[in-house]
Amino acid sequence: MANKRKSIGKKKRFEVFARDEFTCRYCGKQPPEVQLVIDHIKPVIEGGTNETTNLITACWDCNAGKGRTVLETLAPNDQDTARLAQEFLEQRRLAELANEAAEARHDNRQVYINYLCKALSAKEVSVRNGNRLVSLADTHGPDRVLAWLDYAADTVSYCTEDNVMKYLNGIARRHDEVTEVFGE
Repeated sequence: MANKRKSIGKKKRFEVFARDEFTCRYCGKQPPEVQLVIDHIKPVIEGGTNETTNLITACWDCNAGKGRTVLETLAPNDQDTARLAQEFLEQRRLAELANEAAEARHDNRQVYINYLCKALSAKEVSVRNGNRLVSLADTHGPDRVLAWLDYAADTVSYCTEDNVMKYLNGIARRHDEVTEVFGE
């Protein structure tokens, strides 16, 4: 007796598409040239299931042309499955690292903003200047930029956010010029 067709969830569809690199495993075409669908390697009517090992990425034309034909040679073998699982784990780890870096950058940005607020005795500063401090700290190092910020806040006669940031940018620019000349 044939299996009853069950819908394939969005998560599983995406996992199969990602595993197959968003490429039709029959003809090798990719979107936007073709519309991708999920194909059962062993058709449901022949007893095929919705297990990921029985699912493959196909373009609409290849899937329609294949019909009920079983093409066992295109099914991922154990080596393919292991390679794809390893790639998936590596991609997940890279995504985690990127997320951690983004969170750290956000936390660092807040530290610089708080430091600028303290130096100016202000309750808030512009997003633009917060982003500039992060950029300077990425380029020159946080300790150097915070020291420059202290110096700028102490030196500028009319201590406004924009004046301090202009002075700070001048210090960074001069530092870059000196570095270029002397190769610090």
